[in-house]
Amino acid sequence: MVYTQKIDERPDIKNFLQDMHHLYSDSYIDDHMHKFVSQQNNEHGEMEQFKFDNHSYHKTYVPICVFYPTSTEDVVQFAKLCTKHKIEMASYNKGTSLEGGVLPTSERCAIISFQYMNKILEFNPQDRQMVVGPGIGWMDLNTYLEPHGFFFPVDPGPGAGIGGMIGTCCSGTNAMKYGTMRNWIYELEVVLADGRVIHTGNKAKKSSAGYNLTQLLCGSEGTLGFITKATISLAHLPKHSQVITACFSSLEQLSSAVEGIIKNDFPIRCCELMDKNMVNVILSRQPQTELIQNNNLLMLALNSDEDQIQSQLQKITAILKQYDGYNVSLAVNKQQSEKLWSIRKQALWIVAQHGKEMKGAQVKVWTTDVCVPISKLSESIQQTQKEIDQAGLIGPIIGHVGDGNYHVTFVVDFDNKEEWKKIQQINHNMILRAIQCGGTCTGEHGVGIGKRQYLEIERGSDYVELMRQIKRVFDPYYLLNPGKVFYTTSTQSDHLDQH
Repeated sequence: MVYTQKIDERPDIKNFLQDMHHLYSDSYIDDHMHKFVSQQNNEHGEMEQFKFDNHSYHKTYVPICVFYPTSTEDVVQFAKLCTKHKIEMASYNKGTSLEGGVLPTSERCAIISFQYMNKILEFNPQDRQMVVGPGIGWMDLNTYLEPHGFFFPVDPGPGAGIGGMIGTCCSGTNAMKYGTMRNWIYELEVVLADGRVIHTGNKAKKSSAGYNLTQLLCGSEGTLGFITKATISLAHLPKHSQVITACFSSLEQLSSAVEGIIKNDFPIRCCELMDKNMVNVILSRQPQTELIQNNNLLMLALNSDEDQIQSQLQKITAILKQYDGYNVSLAVNKQQSEKLWSIRKQALWIVAQHGKEMKGAQVKVWTTDVCVPISKLSESIQQTQKEIDQAGLIGPIIGHVGDGNYHVTFVVDFDNKEEWKKIQQINHNMILRAIQCGGTCTGEHGVGIGKRQYLEIERGSDYVELMRQIKRVFDPYYLLNPGKVFYTTSTQSDHLDQH
């Protein structure tokens, strides 16, 4: 299905749209939905949804069209036509990107949305593997896998799809034990800008054959090719799990407790922080939430064998109390554990609703992240928290503190220029501090538009120039998601870095 905005009079765009109409005007996804719809069917403004990220400050262009493929061959035809007419292409999955990675950066960009390539194509429990389309969501995947005793352990925000998760090399609350997206991919089927199809690996457990293009594409944010299939690895569901919570009066004490737990090498699956401001927001909306008290909160999930879990819990509890942790509590059953983890996973939406109630329906939330060495985590969070409090802003902090990654979710009224300027400055300071202490400008959100200026500070100009050269090999006309991750040229800078 393709939605188009008003057909541009420029011959290249007009001819491209005519070619797309010729191929897809009679094609359907189902009985009611076309693969290609002209401007006459765009009266409800479907195109506008592709101009914004829901929870970021990026605002760009309405695309010239949106195409909904249902097969690799559809993607091949789309890529060939875009290359023929030199039309820019941006891939779209579930729309949960936070740094503008899926948004058009010019008036001559076509969107390809993979939401209908969302099928499970193969399931091989013996090899713990699955082949999936890029549009399937990780939560849907786990609903299917649970009765079989498996799960896919990479767990970003609710709603994310596999294609976008590969594009940003995302992670989530399980990263402390299971790592990031790049640890769970065997092979990708990829359509290049000119329509060629490549397969980047195989289904073998290991291979030393050739360059590892699978890992190069993981984290490339749609700038090197379109992922049309992914062979992913699966994990066994843990047999025994326990959620532990503890409150801390200071972030320094909490971080010291985390370091103590990590040193002892307990089988911790998740190690999550919610700062006192985040806890205040939760309790203002759900005052009777069990195991949460009004202070900085540490949440741990422990996977272990049944005969070992009690002794490990005792040792962990002792470490938490050693660093002045109090109200150390265990979830009494699976339902209580799931409720606690649900609150953590829905933090973004909880803050969004709180912000609207506090400041009005016009406000939005914007979330940003950095990742630092664990030894620098306490200092980094405390400095950021201090700046937020001094500025009088709503900006709760949550974090995957087991791997040094934390997020700030700002409530922002973009019409309040002074407030927005303060938020930008705090974000800038936080990122520079992270880089200076050996960390990174983004742990899992990706670079997109919003952090392009920081990638060169972090990695250096030679590194970024090498990335440009690699892109030219994959995409010589710079048609695939141009202007994302890095500027097209070393001297480029434009308004897309600002709201």
